[in-house]
Amino acid sequence: MSQQKVDRYREEKKNRKVQIAKEKKRKKISRAAGIGLISAAALALIAGIVITFVNINLKKKADIASYYTTSDFVLADLVNIQGDK
Repeated sequence: MSQQKVDRYREEKKNRKVQIAKEKKRKKISRAAGIGLISAAALALIAGIVITFVNINLKKKADIASYYTTSDFVLADLVNIQGDK
């Protein structure tokens, strides 16, 4: 049993550099993926807020424009003109 432990330890020690390199690579990839995921979520949140504000402003402009349509003025003028004659 003792010899098996010694052999296992030697094997682990021999492959230690490779294992450390793999761990470092995995950590770098996971950090990059995490940063990418957080960036995508932040971008989606900002885009949602911007789209909401744009839609609110467009609705306000449409509401203001609906009060002053030219067809309303033309019809009112035509009614008054025809009524005067």
